[in-house]
Amino acid sequence: MNAFVNPALIAEARHLQDEDTTVFAEFDGAIARRFYSFVQPYRGWLLGALAAVALFVASQVAIPLLIKGGIDSAVRGGWLGWVIGGFFAIVITNAIGGYAQERLAAGLAQRVIFDLRRAMF
Repeated sequence: MNAFVNPALIAEARHLQDEDTTVFAEFDGAIARRFYSFVQPYRGWLLGALAAVALFVASQVAIPLLIKGGIDSAVRGGWLGWVIGGFFAIVITNAIGGYAQERLAAGLAQRVIFDLRRAMF
């Protein structure tokens, strides 16, 4: 046995690992459908939030692609003005998408939580 390994700590870690697997329940579609009934009146908010997330992610993915194109253009001796303009356009798109996703997701969450609380009490 290694002098640096404490058997008591290993036993405790195994116990915690076994405990973690029993904490989580299986996915229950009935619960998801019931929860979706609270989200359904706000489908516009949900679709807007998903669209904003897609816009934000697309702009995040576009940054390295734009840099790649700029490096390729610079190596070939091409004009880099399109890279600078494209970078500013992507940064503005990223900011708009980030703001919109935060605003729409927070608004959706607040409305759904309010409805859940009203239904509970």
